[in-house]
Amino acid sequence: MPLAPITNPLEMDETLDNVLGKLNADAEYRRRFTQVFGGSGPIDSYQFLRALAQFTASLTSSNSRYDHYVRHEAGASLTDVELRGLAVLRQKCGNCHAGELFTDESFRNNGLDRSFPQDSGRAHITRSSHDAGRFKVPSLRNVALTAPYMHDGRFNTLPEVLDHYNHGMVESSTLDPQLRRAGQGPGIALSVEERQSLLSFLAALTDEQFIKDPQLAEQ
Repeated sequence: MPLAPITNPLEMDETLDNVLGKLNADAEYRRRFTQVFGGSGPIDSYQFLRALAQFTASLTSSNSRYDHYVRHEAGASLTDVELRGLAVLRQKCGNCHAGELFTDESFRNNGLDRSFPQDSGRAHITRSSHDAGRFKVPSLRNVALTAPYMHDGRFNTLPEVLDHYNHGMVESSTLDPQLRRAGQGPGIALSVEERQSLLSFLAALTDEQFIKDPQLAEQ
């Protein structure tokens, strides 16, 4: 389980020691960890990271309207606008947002910045200049509910995200080649109709059953 999201100032901005301190200060957490791992000592980093990895691995969103549609369940359907949005996504976004998770799990530079003196992305881990500005391609599942967007939350809405891809990208040495266009600046051309169709489809990826799961609320 990577520690980067816990310690990154743009994410949890925490330390492992401080997280363990909070857990050990809670009697109910200590009871639950003892029940699972045994022993009588305090919650340690091994137990915490094992529990966190197990919890995140159990999070599966697979009951959106899109999922019911692709499984050909009785009564399931997508509107014509949503189907056009799915076609737009597959044609213009599918190289990165691929498969049923809508991510190819790669790290890419999507044209947010020209230089990366501080927020260097994957290069912070690999120490390679070739990875500067490259960030993990996120899943699009439940994306309508996960604002703000991008690794640093710079965009508050999905229309702002589409504005970026349509005409807001900037060149840099590690910009993903698929986002370059011959004879013009980088980007993904989207008509007004394509934008609206795409936004409609993205809303169909919301899994109401998943987000209302009482087990998630308890966490």
